[in-house]
Amino acid sequence: MGNKIGETICTLRKENKLTQQQLSKRLGVSIAAVSKWETNIAHPDIELLPKIADIFHVSIDYLFHYHINPDNSRLYMIKQADTFFNQGDYFSAMLILSEAILRYPNDLNIKYNHAKITIYSAVTPPLNSEKEGLLINANQELREVIALSEDRKIIDESYYLIGMSCINLKKYDEALDAITFIQQSTHINTGLAILRIFLEQGDFHNAKKQFELNLYLSISNIYANSLWIDQLLPQDSN
Repeated sequence: MGNKIGETICTLRKENKLTQQQLSKRLGVSIAAVSKWETNIAHPDIELLPKIADIFHVSIDYLFHYHINPDNSRLYMIKQADTFFNQGDYFSAMLILSEAILRYPNDLNIKYNHAKITIYSAVTPPLNSEKEGLLINANQELREVIALSEDRKIIDESYYLIGMSCINLKKYDEALDAITFIQQSTHINTGLAILRIFLEQGDFHNAKKQFELNLYLSISNIYANSLWIDQLLPQDSN
C-alpha cells in the first residue's frame, strides 16, 4: 500500500501516551486490529477515521499526509485519488473521494470517480455480501450521475461501469440494458462486454456469434487503418 496511515496512528498514539489497548477500547476494536494498522498489515475502516482523527485532535487529511489546495480543491482531490488508484491503492483513493463527497455533495465528477473506484475495488473475486453492497451503492451513485450529467462521455462510462458491476452481481439483464444505452460512437468496446455476458450465462451459442462479430470488426478496423496509413506514407517513385 502507498499510504502510511498506520505509522501516523502509531506516532500519534505514543505522543498522546496511549497504549494499544487504550486506543482499541476507545475505538471499539481489538488490540490486534490496532497492531495490524501500526504495522501496515491492514487499514482501519473508513468509518473509524473521523473518530481516530477526533481522538488525536487532527484532521483526516493529516492522517494521510495530503493537503488540499484551496484554490482548486475539487480537481486536486480527484487527481490525488486517481494517483492512488493507478498505484492499486483503492483504500486511499476511496477515502479521499468519500471526503470530497462530504465537501461537495453535488459534484457529479466526484461522484462518478468515487463510484468507479468503488467498483474496481469490489469486482475482484470472490464476491461477498460486503462487496455486493458496495457494487449496489456504486450503481445507485452512477444512476444519479446519468440522470443529472450533460457530459456524454461520463454518461457512457457510467453505463459501462454499471454493466460490469451487474455482471459480477449476476444481474445479466440489467447489465445488457446498461450496455445497450452506450452510444456506438464512443471509445468503449461494448462487444467485449456483451461477449462476457453471454459467457457468464453459459450461452455459448451467442457467445460464439459475438466473438465472430468482434473478430470481424477488429479486422475491419485494422484494414481501414492500413488504408489510412498508406495515404500518409510517401509513395515509391519506382
